[in-house]
Amino acid sequence: MLDSHDGEFGEVKEFYFDDHHWNLRYLVANTGTWLTGRLVLISPTSISMKTIPLLLIAALLLIPKSPAQSAVPDDDEIEKGVATAFLEFEPTSNMKPKIGVREGIVTLSGQVDSLVVKNLADEAAGTVRGVRAIVNHLEVKEVDRRDDVIEGDLSRLFSLHHPEEKDVFQYRVNDGVVTLVGTVRSFSLKHLAGKTASMVLGVRSVLNDLRVEPLNQPGDEEIRQQIALLLKINPLVEDQFVKISIHDGVANINGAVDSHAEKNRLISAVEISGAHTINSDDLVVSPELRPRMERAHDPLFLTDDELKRSLSDAYRQDSRLDGSGISIDIIDGNITLSGTVHSIGAKSSAERTATTLPGVSYMYSSLLVERPEWASDTMVEAALTLFYELDSELQSTGINAAAKDGVVTLTGMTETVYQRRRAVETAADTVGVGRVINKLRVDWNSREPAGKPEGE
Repeated sequence: MLDSHDGEFGEVKEFYFDDHHWNLRYLVANTGTWLTGRLVLISPTSISMKTIPLLLIAALLLIPKSPAQSAVPDDDEIEKGVATAFLEFEPTSNMKPKIGVREGIVTLSGQVDSLVVKNLADEAAGTVRGVRAIVNHLEVKEVDRRDDVIEGDLSRLFSLHHPEEKDVFQYRVNDGVVTLVGTVRSFSLKHLAGKTASMVLGVRSVLNDLRVEPLNQPGDEEIRQQIALLLKINPLVEDQFVKISIHDGVANINGAVDSHAEKNRLISAVEISGAHTINSDDLVVSPELRPRMERAHDPLFLTDDELKRSLSDAYRQDSRLDGSGISIDIIDGNITLSGTVHSIGAKSSAERTATTLPGVSYMYSSLLVERPEWASDTMVEAALTLFYELDSELQSTGINAAAKDGVVTLTGMTETVYQRRRAVETAADTVGVGRVINKLRVDWNSREPAGKPEGE
């Protein structure tokens, strides 16, 4: 029962727990005649045993009563949804994991061929409606590769991906587990380092302990304003029940969202803001919070300055655009991009990001791919040969890469469409590549029929 100075005013209906540490995070209260037909989300730190300040009521987040609450999938529906997501997502279509779901928390177990596929399984499961959290117990099959051999592969890959960062962070390998320590300039480079490490054959897990230290750390107020703008322009993130506080560049996220995927999108938006550390332990997932079908966003109007700030921040967090010289001009929502980038993948990314911003009426691009002096055709061929040789998802293929005047031609066979697409994307994102001619063919006869995931 909940009481205030004015007497009894409601009762607790539910408790929300942190799914990692199982700490009590929020109480859901029925306030009776105080707020008829509504529930209230309350932080336990705001409640004493005998009373709660009346002022708190005005600040509480309200949860609209919804006739569609019953539309939240139950555990059986979530399990079927995850199994279907695996079958429809080519990299995981041949997996045979054991899928367990309890109160919206998905547990995956079994074996996979590589850490890349294990991480992609997380992504596929996270797209399913109703998933609150994912416990990934998938084990990467052991291969006979010594730790010093894996370290040698990592050294070569890191020097090619972002040579300017190689002396800033370190890595060590112990029984196939890679630990990354040190500093990088952005979250995008931190994620790139983790992704690079995970692609090497023999790597079973990556512990990414890299710290983010931006070259020009913005002030707390600037970060707050940028987060507000980023959430404003993102229709896929509902922040009505979220509170984000900033102190000395550290962002603390509290509250609730209605899906695992939305939680990840919210964290990604905060990463772009300029914060160097993000704490999201107090951000819970509750599919019952507010059904997606009920969401309604006000018409979005962004000034040209807001569009430019958003686009500039997005570019700073895209590792493919590191070192690029992009000029952005915006008049009445019409964007003009000019300047240079270092690869065709970077050019495509910059243009795609610009066109997806809400409020953009038109986008014109005169971006040019300019190769750094060191990125000769010989260097590009050597880099792609190394990528394809060390990538655990591509080394079983016979892919040949030939470069001439910045144009890369890919020939050979792959076993799946996913491998072909991965090979093309790798080439497009390689510094010095201005065009990719894809002559890869898929050997359909080598494809095994998709397996059916097991359920609990």
